[in-house]
Amino acid sequence: MDIRVLRYIAEIAKTKNLTKAASNLYVSQPALSKALKKAEMELECLLFYRDGSAMIPTDSGEVLLERADTIIKEFSVMNESLLDLKKLRKGHVSLGLPPIVSLLYFPPLIYNFRKKYPDIQLNYFEYGAMMLADKIMSDEIDLAVGMRPIFNDGLNEIPIVSKEIGIAVRKTHPFAQKKAVSMNDLKGVPIITFTSDFMVHHHLMGRYADAGIKPVFDLLSTDCNLMVEFTRLSDGVCILPRPALEYYISEEMTTVSFEPRFNWELSLVFKKNAYMSHATKALISCCQSYFSEFNQAPA
Repeated sequence: MDIRVLRYIAEIAKTKNLTKAASNLYVSQPALSKALKKAEMELECLLFYRDGSAMIPTDSGEVLLERADTIIKEFSVMNESLLDLKKLRKGHVSLGLPPIVSLLYFPPLIYNFRKKYPDIQLNYFEYGAMMLADKIMSDEIDLAVGMRPIFNDGLNEIPIVSKEIGIAVRKTHPFAQKKAVSMNDLKGVPIITFTSDFMVHHHLMGRYADAGIKPVFDLLSTDCNLMVEFTRLSDGVCILPRPALEYYISEEMTTVSFEPRFNWELSLVFKKNAYMSHATKALISCCQSYFSEFNQAPA
């Protein structure tokens, strides 16, 4: 028996009249009589008996009706809840961000999302890319931002940002006079960059390996501000995404590109073949719209 027939039976009991019940339900009386008879055959019992023109519930009908009102109300609440989710009147989504990505791009995005969808609970967390991938795979977060390419077959990605990784030095440093810096230029030069929790570190180590050069570390950190300030004080060589360098560098410093170009490309990352809530889809749509200008802007 489906919920529609249960509503029919409840209306018959309420009106005690097939004709009036059919009118209230906006169905024909023959269709209502047929639905009642089918339900009685399915349950193998009579639900109503006639007393003149009145339809009176039998003992079996009374038992059914005792639960019918609760079931119908619960079904209505469930439908309303599902509709709320579909229309984004409720829901929740969790977003994971590397700290520098969070700072550079997401404050206005999160603000605008919450303003547009005030009833959706948006929780966000800051971790390095390696941990973010693990948290998506373990279903602890719904969506994250990571550096491309994503080395995990269990994840899908949607590109959102294309910039470059660059070098920051004091204007008095020899690299400041170069148009671009190659990996050979970095041979034996102590560098300042992210720890191994970040994909930038792993991609950079890949470049060192391809060039057959052993990296020399001056400072590894998770804090871009600390790294850039340490570079300014020590006259060191800082390797970070160019947007981060430009955000933090002082007038005493300048940035230089790599040759060949060292890309810093970001993607929205989420689990393959997993259920995606309406709230998560809404956040992805907002991110794509917000980042479209960055995709088009020169690096």
